Amino acid sequence: MGILQASVIGVDGCRAGWIIAEISQKNRLSFDIFSTITIAWPQMEHAARILIDIPIGLIERKSEPRECDHLARKALGWPRSSSIFPPPCRSALYAKTYDKANDLNRKYTKHGLSKQTWYISPKILEVDLFIRHNLLINQILWESHPELCFWSLNQQKSMLHSKRKPVGFQERLDLLENASKKINLQVDIDSIFNRFPRSQVQKDDILDAWVLALTATGQLGELKSFPKNPSFDTLNLPQRIVYSFLSKTK
Repeated sequence: MGILQASVIGVDGCRAGWIIAEISQKNRLSFDIFSTITIAWPQMEHAARILIDIPIGLIERKSEPRECDHLARKALGWPRSSSIFPPPCRSALYAKTYDKANDLNRKYTKHGLSKQTWYISPKILEVDLFIRHNLLINQILWESHPELCFWSLNQQKSMLHSKRKPVGFQERLDLLENASKKINLQVDIDSIFNRFPRSQVQKDDILDAWVLALTATGQLGELKSFPKNPSFDTLNLPQRIVYSFLSKTK
């Protein structure tokens, strides 16, 4: 494949904050860690496209559930569908306790809030506030999901194993290595996993950021989204999940 016109980036949450995977114009893959999106932005703002694993385009009071979450879960099927869960309504993000957030979410959406969702609420709020203060960022910062990207790389078949199990980690790494070779991506596997301490980032977080960046290149398939024609929230942010469409091979 040819050289990219501009770099692309994949972003995933991690213990230290955010892990950034960047594929340069010369098809080199690099990683870095930042505590906040605001601190990371000077390194990202030059990118042509950024895919991030965090909900963008949130539910407001008494609005319908996000169709993108439903369609992505349907595509993945059980059990990988459990990795995609409805985000809190925007009001719940400001709650100081889980019980208050759960009550607000139930009040405005008729659904409770899972503990899993509550734990990532600070990151959802961080990105939401960042975009709200920089609305033009929405032109290059798009919501995606690693498991949907792996599903696409795997001929629209979900991963057989959890990414937290060694066999699941390996099946994802194999997909990434094969896909990277197709676009002549220069990757130093050993240095990637040895660079960061596990106290800052887990190995599967590295894979997630990698697959998001790889998808963002658009070199493995046309970028599409669930749904095809997304709804927009009250801030005019699209409620969509982006992935690459690869034609199935027989």
